[in-house]
Amino acid sequence: MKLGGSHVYSSGLAFMPDSALYEQYKSSLQLKVLRGRRAAEDPCLSVMKEHSFSVYSAAFSHDSTQIISSNGNSVCIWDASTGTLIKNLEGHTDYVLSVAFSHDSTQIVSSSNDKTVCIWDAVTGSLIKKLVGHAGSVSSVVFSHDSMQIVSGSTDTTVCIWDLYLGSLIWKLEEHTSIVQSVAFSHDSTHIASGSRDTTVCIWDTNSGSLARKLKGHTAGVLSVAFSHDSTRIVSGSWDSTVCIWDAATGSLTKKLEGHTSHIRSVAFSHDSMQIVSGSDDHSVCVWDASTASLTKRLKGHLSSVMSVGFSHDSTQIISGSCDKTVSVWNAMAVDTGSNLKQLQQHVDGVFSMALCHDETHIASGSRDNTIGIWNLDTGSLTKMLEYTSYILSIAFSHDGMQIVSGSYDCTVCIWDIFTGSLKRKLEGHTDSVMSVAFSCDDTWIVSGSYDNMVLIWDVQTGSLARRLQEHVSRVLSVTFSHSSAQVLSGSEDMTVCIWDVASGSLIRKLEGHDHYVEAVAFSHNSMHIVSGSYDSAVYIWDAVNGSLISRLRHTGPVYSVEFSGNGLDVAVYNRDGQGFIRRCPDLLHSSSSTQKQLTGTSSADRSSGFILSLECNQIIHISSTGCRTLLCCLPDVPAPVISRSGIFGIVQKGGKLAFVTASRDFYILDFTSLIDAYIN
Repeated sequence: MKLGGSHVYSSGLAFMPDSALYEQYKSSLQLKVLRGRRAAEDPCLSVMKEHSFSVYSAAFSHDSTQIISSNGNSVCIWDASTGTLIKNLEGHTDYVLSVAFSHDSTQIVSSSNDKTVCIWDAVTGSLIKKLVGHAGSVSSVVFSHDSMQIVSGSTDTTVCIWDLYLGSLIWKLEEHTSIVQSVAFSHDSTHIASGSRDTTVCIWDTNSGSLARKLKGHTAGVLSVAFSHDSTRIVSGSWDSTVCIWDAATGSLTKKLEGHTSHIRSVAFSHDSMQIVSGSDDHSVCVWDASTASLTKRLKGHLSSVMSVGFSHDSTQIISGSCDKTVSVWNAMAVDTGSNLKQLQQHVDGVFSMALCHDETHIASGSRDNTIGIWNLDTGSLTKMLEYTSYILSIAFSHDGMQIVSGSYDCTVCIWDIFTGSLKRKLEGHTDSVMSVAFSCDDTWIVSGSYDNMVLIWDVQTGSLARRLQEHVSRVLSVTFSHSSAQVLSGSEDMTVCIWDVASGSLIRKLEGHDHYVEAVAFSHNSMHIVSGSYDSAVYIWDAVNGSLISRLRHTGPVYSVEFSGNGLDVAVYNRDGQGFIRRCPDLLHSSSSTQKQLTGTSSADRSSGFILSLECNQIIHISSTGCRTLLCCLPDVPAPVISRSGIFGIVQKGGKLAFVTASRDFYILDFTSLIDAYIN
């Protein structure tokens, strides 16, 4: 059975009551460095997006004031507090694969696909030395902690130790049988660890150049290695998706950390040796307790493989570089939102629809398991489970909060008593699945839209069929009442929007213009305007009186939910991926003076906090009434599939709580009230 967009129910989309005109903002995230109270809550502090190429390596200076990163053939130096670019170091002739600061932060070393190692003056940006000796790409390079030596690892399978001041080769270490992906000095500079695609980690004596021990435990290539700051442990990340912790003295495997779902590209210890950070091809950054081996945080925000990770010297921040061409700085002390994410699991099959009670205390979910769940939004607890005999495809609360109406796969419309949980009436009249239902604002009528191309209006008191509205030539996906309850609006797969008179059942007007299914429709709160969203990614604003098209707004994907703000000038839009946007319709400002007078009212959709939330690639984005977009937090992992590009099927927002159904039709409530409070205050 194909599901249309009408099962999406979005309520509580918040706006500033008197928002001013603003310029159309870019759809890409514009994240800024955050300080003060917000920083304690928000995992992502800043993002450096000016890279033109994948970021293969990034690192903090040891005083944490600067950041370096690879960017194609060059090395970028950034101000860590502002995220501004300070210098661009050019000297390599191919991609830079690894970068590092010296421990006094006066020099920078970089290695490249051009088979060279470059040493730079960190203050002036001038090239000091270029070291040549490898026969292949130099994949990893780092300073010794006494800044006397440099070690490099290469695709030529060798590890080279260099004298920093002379620029001469001290040792060429040969033991690996495949590409050396990563090298690291112990903090006493007496040993080197190297990780190779031959699945082993080698520990070398820097004084003699001899192999001290070979660590075996990974089942695929080792992509990254690092010493703890007390030099007693080594951490390694592998193509086998695991992180291993080794005893540096004995070479024994002490712990294996599992949590990533793809190759682990980079690992590092915090400077207090209490935490480990790892970056992976699964786009995530994981933070682990080094003692217990438990996963403490999963930081999501990158859109591609995380190639490099590291801690600031005070262990309060984490840096990550990615193939998405960004470097992110994360708050290592941020609250993990995972404890506030609740999966509501009483349904035994997928959830098709959601609805928020008008007093915002409860939420209802309709499921393929033939039940309706009523949940306390504050606690996430199930208060009632209403049982039926067919899939529940659409639900809505009455405005007095005493009843629920549901539309089902078996062609019926049901009215339920919320307090007793009993079925009050079963309304029969449709001949196909009922995909959308709604109460009139005075709770005297119910409207239902169905795959049978029909819109039916029912008398709530008697349960009788009052009107049969027949004009659509294809499935009806969305229906709603005007706020005066005098009109009904319907959207259909026939690409049209119909306006109906409730009293007579006659068609007032048919609105044509969309190029695909009309998935969502809504009246403005003064009933003077109509908004429609379509699978063609378009949002249309119509004059409800004369039917003229006022404005066309282009969205980023199929539109599944639309709603007007109380001032009638802004429209909240959600696409099928859960991305929320506020769209201003300037053309409404040029309406007649009589119309403008009616655009000053407020509604239940207004919120003093003035925001809507967007779910984007596992991020929760705050969008203000001016269009400013800020990352609030990243969702932790939940049973797959999580929020995915294949679609969010329902979003309900209340203050600092967000309820949503994922593409896999799992049902979640996320509570991050304290984070919202910190942001607003």
